[in-house]
Amino acid sequence: MIIKPHSSTEIRNTLSFSSDLFANPSMSGNEIKVDILLSTFNGEQFLQQQLDSLVRQNYTNWNLIVRDDGSSDSTVAILESFMKEHDSKVHIIRDGLHLDVAESFLKLLRLSKNPYILFCDQDDIWHPDKINTLLTLMLKTESGRVDIPVCAFSKAELIDQLNIPMKIVVPDIHRFNINTKPTAFFFANYVPGCCLMLNSKVRVLADLFDCKGLYHDHFCIIITAILGKLAFCPNSLISYRIHEKNTVGYRRIKLNFRDRLFLIKAQFKRILSNNKYRDLYSTYLSLIKSVYSFGANEYLIGEWGKVIKMYSNINNLTFFARKYLIIKYPPIIFRDWQKRVMFLFCF
Repeated sequence: MIIKPHSSTEIRNTLSFSSDLFANPSMSGNEIKVDILLSTFNGEQFLQQQLDSLVRQNYTNWNLIVRDDGSSDSTVAILESFMKEHDSKVHIIRDGLHLDVAESFLKLLRLSKNPYILFCDQDDIWHPDKINTLLTLMLKTESGRVDIPVCAFSKAELIDQLNIPMKIVVPDIHRFNINTKPTAFFFANYVPGCCLMLNSKVRVLADLFDCKGLYHDHFCIIITAILGKLAFCPNSLISYRIHEKNTVGYRRIKLNFRDRLFLIKAQFKRILSNNKYRDLYSTYLSLIKSVYSFGANEYLIGEWGKVIKMYSNINNLTFFARKYLIIKYPPIIFRDWQKRVMFLFCF
């Protein structure tokens, strides 16, 4: 699908923030239908709490599309009971396949038909204003340009198995500020899918590229960071649950200086002893190159186009050209020391 060209000035080289829209949380109205995509697997312990939080949303015009990935507990029974109570809003996909998390969500994404989409984990709790706030931010960021891919996302508070707030480092999205550039998302996944809303243009583009080796959320973020707009809500809109059965997610704790030094040393050893990180960055670069080839003539013009062209060809740049690119358009958030150590050794 050919996407209408837009000038490079419309693709901002900083992350979009908004502070005034939260004073009027009903800007989006309730007339736009959104799709909530939920992938489940043996999630009986917390699933009902997540489903209940969807019902409590102050934005009610949503569909829930669910795919179970082969649960052996009572997950499917919980979903079926929920569907009986909210029949017109719930659609359960029954394909009998067992996929990984990313593939399951991408399959759901392909089945989505409405203009805005949210990924939903089985064990979190959404705050009542989540959909409304992200949709308002989305519409403001689009500014009527529905032909541009947009991802809007928020902070998340962390809770434990008993719904008690946890005193640990919050997800990496707390590191963002007004100077964060879209390139910071190329090689590190700072945005959990459960914090994310995307428009239908991201869905169309996601079907054009190979996402093998990447999580669904990071895959969508990279595409949007290159070809569209990212928008960040500084409010926490979900309670992100940390527990021993997390399929993916955050398990980090606050570290003192001595522990940080120990982990840095461990990072060095892991990087020097295997090619895992180099292979991972090669996967990222392959996607960046594919997206650049797709969007070079229609999307990527001006200074931003030159930046993406350099990243797509970074392995062939001179040493000084690579360092210049990395300094001016950082491919990670430089306060993230773990990612910084890995990146320096990969390039």
